[in-house]
Order: sequence, then structure tokens, then C-alpha cells
Amino acid sequence: MSAESVENVITLSSPRDVLDAIPHSLGFYPGNSLVISLLKRSTKGRQRQVLVVRLDLLGQESSDVEDVDWVSVETAVSASGATAAVVAVFAQEGSQQEVQSAQAPLIDRVRTLMHELNLDLMDELVVADGCYTSLVCTDALCCPPEGTVYDVVDPGAIGVELAVKGGSSPLAGRTAVASQFQTDSAQQAAVLTQIHALEGCQAPSAEQILQWGSAVTWPTREVARTLLAFKDVAIRDAVIAGALCENAEREERLRNFFSHLVTIAPDGYRAAPATLASIAWWVDGDGARSNICLDIATADQGQYRLADLFKQIMRAAVPPDHVRELLAEAMSRASGE
Repeated sequence: MSAESVENVITLSSPRDVLDAIPHSLGFYPGNSLVISLLKRSTKGRQRQVLVVRLDLLGQESSDVEDVDWVSVETAVSASGATAAVVAVFAQEGSQQEVQSAQAPLIDRVRTLMHELNLDLMDELVVADGCYTSLVCTDALCCPPEGTVYDVVDPGAIGVELAVKGGSSPLAGRTAVASQFQTDSAQQAAVLTQIHALEGCQAPSAEQILQWGSAVTWPTREVARTLLAFKDVAIRDAVIAGALCENAEREERLRNFFSHLVTIAPDGYRAAPATLASIAWWVDGDGARSNICLDIATADQGQYRLADLFKQIMRAAVPPDHVRELLAEAMSRASGE
């Protein structure tokens, strides 16, 4: 099968290759996770990765397998159009036997779901205690029963190739990703002071905000004016539509701008930039950062409508290009009203 998230096709030909590619798909090393790599056969006969789903292992948040949002998992898998899957369990503690026993209900539930959706379950891998084993492969030369020595943080040949060709560099874990959006209390206070000073002033246009966001640095006054302007739904929506412009360099700068706003926006003002950042990261193919930003938006304002709407899009695993189309159509309808 092949990983085609980068410009050139990278062929994965062994269990080790699959395991090495997963952190690059997620953006971080998946400690204590079950990962489903969903594949779709291309017209050329290759199995192409179309989606990656990550679940917490049992014993993390819950020990009840039915606490998993299986409806959302099924919706995402179905929407992906996948025809095959590889399941990989990553455990940071316990022997192979202990991990396989403890996670058996979760593995069985995923296995059942894949079969119900008529997916070809190509392999089930368990990474624990410094090695990986396959629950499917019976070829002792390929997958010896005692396991194959494996270092999770060793990138391997595939990891190196993905880093060189795709420019990806997985972080240590999801917590490390989340830390990129931690607030800076001093800057939050400075921004709040500016917001109070600017209240009642004319709001900047969406085009002005897009110009500011495309710059290299973002002065506090412009940040405050942007956050105030996001209270106007029409301006906010025009900004996200303009940010998804299919100009890679500009998109990256605006994505970084929204992410920066998340870290310095005062409480009560974080929901808008966090939702815009979530959308921008999703369109870029980064589900981890997208989910984290959406969680921040919801925590800031529990009933923020745009966040709720985008959460439904994420649960349906709408592909990035389709999100662009949906936003373009919505903006077209809005401008015609």
C-alpha cells in the first residue's frame, strides 16, 4: 500500500513501514492509542491511505468499550470510502500478553466494525514492550510469534523519507501538540486592554484582517481589532472563506495567524479564532490540531454555533477539498442574499 499525503508516492511494504508512517499521518507519536489506518484502492491498484482514526486505549479515559463514540467512528469510516484497513495498538506500559489481553475488547469491537462495513482488515499490529506483533500474520519469517524488536521513536527508512519529502516532523505526543495552543497570560492582558480601548470603534473589513494575518508579525492593536471584528459573524465568515484561498503560502500564514490568536485571545474571545484555526488545520489535513482547536473553542463558549456546525463536519469526516466547496457555496449564498 502507499502513503500519498505527500507529493511523491511512498510505498509501504511491511508492518514496520506501516508503523513508521502512522506518526507522520497523526502529527505525533500515538502513545496508548489504537489507530485505524483506512485505505482505498486506487485505479492503479494501489491501496492509498485516505483517513487515520485514533482512539484512546481502554483504561485511559474509560475501561468500558461502549464509552467510545462508535457512531462517529462508523460515520467517519463510511464517509472515507475506504475499502481496507490496518489496525495498530500502541501501548507504553505492559508486556505484549498483558496489552493484548487488556485491549482485546477494543480490538474485537474495531474488528467487528470493519467487517460490518465490508472492509478488508489487512493486519492487526500490537506495539508493546519494545516490539511489535501481528494478530493476523501467521508467517513466522515475517512476524515471529515472540515479536519483532521495535523502537517507536526510531523513524526508520519510511519515517526519514516522509520527513524529507513531506516535511513532517511528529511531536512527542498529543499533549505536545496541545501545548502549542497554551495561552500567554501577559499577552492576553495586553490584548484585553486594547480591546477595552477600541470598543465602539469601526470594525476592520475582512480584507484588512486577511492582509494583517498574511504578514509576518501581528501587532497587539491589530490583534485586538481582529478579535472585536469576529463578533460580527459576516466578517468572521468572510475571513475564513478568504483564508482558504488555495494559495499555499498565504494559507499557511493565515493558519499560523489564527493559531497565534488562540494563544493570546482573552477568555470570551477565543472561540472565534479557535474555530477558524480548527477549520484551517482540517483543510490542511491535520486532524489532531483541528480537534484541539475545536475543543478550545467549545471550552471558551459552550454553544458557539460555528464550532458546533464544524464539529458535525468533522464527525462526518468530510474531506478537506469538500470543506472548501461547502464554505465557498455558503459564502456565495450569503453574498446573494
